[in-house]
Amino acid sequence: MSQTRLAFWLIFFLPLTMPLYAAYDDDESSAIKKYVCWPNGDCYYGEYEDNERSGNGIYIWKNGDRYEGDFLEGQRDGSGVYIWANGDYYKGDYLENRRDGDGIYIWANGDRFEGDFANGKRDDGQLIRASEAPRSVPKPPTIKITAKRKRTRTYDRKRG
Repeated sequence: MSQTRLAFWLIFFLPLTMPLYAAYDDDESSAIKKYVCWPNGDCYYGEYEDNERSGNGIYIWKNGDRYEGDFLEGQRDGSGVYIWANGDYYKGDYLENRRDGDGIYIWANGDRFEGDFANGKRDDGQLIRASEAPRSVPKPPTIKITAKRKRTRTYDRKRG
């Protein structure tokens, strides 16, 4: 391989295999915030500590899934919201990358589970089917309108 071709590969393609990021200090916090995109298409914007996601941040997967919330040592930990690309939604507590504690999981079809989660699974709570859920907006009352018949008279006038 010629030196020109090697230089071309090093200058243009090697950076594509490394994470892209920018770091800066926020005026309100001593934590460093970074925007990082990896070669697989995943991106993160948020706080870093000891070169790990720690604090508040947003992680977006290439497939469209998204997590907004707390991180600790690179994992989802604390409270957060996870939105799947298919429309499912979870809002609640996390521990070591798993749903753990109080939370609400809402499926795209409207079904939902409210309660406790343990090790990423539903533990204790209530599953509410969208078809069984009380409607928040009551149906308007049915109004019957009865039309009254209008009588008309015809007069013949003879002019003479």
